[in-house]
Amino acid sequence: MIKIGICDDEQYFIDDLRECLDKILFQYTDYIFTVFHSGEEVIEAIDNHTFNCNLLFMDIFMGNMNGSEVAKYVCEKEIDTDLIFVTRSKEHVYECYRYKAFAYLLKSAEKSKLEVEVKKDEGLFDTKSAGTVEEEDNGAWIVSFVSNQKKTAEFIWKAKKK
Repeated sequence: MIKIGICDDEQYFIDDLRECLDKILFQYTDYIFTVFHSGEEVIEAIDNHTFNCNLLFMDIFMGNMNGSEVAKYVCEKEIDTDLIFVTRSKEHVYECYRYKAFAYLLKSAEKSKLEVEVKKDEGLFDTKSAGTVEEEDNGAWIVSFVSNQKKTAEFIWKAKKK
């Protein structure tokens, strides 16, 4: 069973993400959701030893404590969970990977990108074919692949168009 946490202060986004995850996961495995409406709720669950998520989807911009601060706390406490950031901003991508984020998605991203990341995280398809190459607007290329240990490695570099 996959234990999925969703941390976001916007209820409509929580509902939308749950609906998307239902469509992705129902055919593969059993799962359960835990919803956190703030970073403080995640920290409280960790401190109370009630945090029990294999996978945590987290927004960056929330109330008093942002998602990056929560990710830092998760790393410091060595909590065994994969972090997937789902946010509106590209500006924190490098910072979030510093905290061992599994993926960083924009809320405006296609649902297929969410599906690819969830399947990679949970090992729901052949890892030999699990890779993506994307070009960003700024000319950076993002190459993502899955290792045999079910973790994603991402390389970002600048390339000139010919």
